[in-house]
Amino acid sequence: MIVVFNGFGSTRYIRNYEMEISSSVTVAQLRQQLKAKLSTEQSTIELINVLDSCAFAGNEQVFSEDYLVDQPQIINILPPVCGG
Repeated sequence: MIVVFNGFGSTRYIRNYEMEISSSVTVAQLRQQLKAKLSTEQSTIELINVLDSCAFAGNEQVFSEDYLVDQPQIINILPPVCGG
């Protein structure tokens, strides 16, 4: 299953970033998988570290850490400060 991440602000590097996951995972597990994948790429350590402080959200709600991602979807990554 494909999950697409859209980062904002300091996480804008993760725009339309696709990641395949093999099964249903919680947001907490997905966050760890994303950090592991980014650590193998040219992203900075600051980006990986800021992910711990970011909210993960759909188009209509912010997900809790135990929210189950069980279908392909777009996940927005909201850093601690999002200007607008």
